[in-house]
Amino acid sequence: MASMHRFRPAALAGAVAIALSAGFIASIAQAEDLRVGTQMKLMTLDPHYADLNENNSLLSHIYERLVNQDERLNPQPGLAVSWKRLSETRWEFKLREGVTFHDGSPFTAKDVIYSIERIRDFLKPPSGGFAPRT
Repeated sequence: MASMHRFRPAALAGAVAIALSAGFIASIAQAEDLRVGTQMKLMTLDPHYADLNENNSLLSHIYERLVNQDERLNPQPGLAVSWKRLSETRWEFKLREGVTFHDGSPFTAKDVIYSIERIRDFLKPPSGGFAPRT
């Protein structure tokens, strides 16, 4: 009579995940295209174009935020490790060190400024961005 082994579901799932991720990572390294499957209809991969749950859900796996929120919506460190209000219109952010982009270039304050200015310019007419459309 063959012996039967009992596997704990969590241990089995972990072993399968490790085996699959190793193969998945190797296939991504060789891939020219990245394909993502989702049940939701995505409008864009531009994080500043459409503030929709469908987009934000996927984009949270691609882009990091300057400041995150916990389950109670309290601010938590993200790309910024700390921040303080200097005046009514000025804030100071301390950026996390050692962060790089996919090409190896360092993440700097200039990148944050660029993103904030891009959002600001995107909200101006005629493009409108998140602004109401007439």
